[in-house]
Amino acid sequence: MTRWVLLFSLVSAGASGQALEGLAAEALAEENATWQAEVDGDVDAFVSRLAADFVQLTTEPNGAPSIMNGRQAAAASIEEALAAMAFGDFELQSPHARVLGTTVILSYRFKQEYLPRSGEPPTSVEGVATSIWSKDSGKWQNVHFHWFSQPSGED
Repeated sequence: MTRWVLLFSLVSAGASGQALEGLAAEALAEENATWQAEVDGDVDAFVSRLAADFVQLTTEPNGAPSIMNGRQAAAASIEEALAAMAFGDFELQSPHARVLGTTVILSYRFKQEYLPRSGEPPTSVEGVATSIWSKDSGKWQNVHFHWFSQPSGED
């Protein structure tokens, strides 16, 4: 079961609290929809939320740092991942939002299940993530995503 935790902390400068909460909630909804597109295997819906110059930073399972530049690289990466596994249920926990104009920086903990297509048992993964969303001409775009995870139960 996919769960989205709506309670979040909010840090900002300058605008009204209600307006800021609205922007933070919008960005968090986009973040949730991006994760859901991954679970649904909907590459188009996933990629449509990314800026053309999207950047992702992560650590590979072998500990090596990885950087991905651009929407097209993200599309190729998600297609490759979906060929090997399905993305299972996810949960975004304790989100924190920082609103700067029409940009929202989200930080949170996450849990997700990976379902290998090889028939191996599912893997539960936990981690932390930061995502930067920018609203331009009424449309939210994810411009940066940074995450670190490890299989559940590992130190």
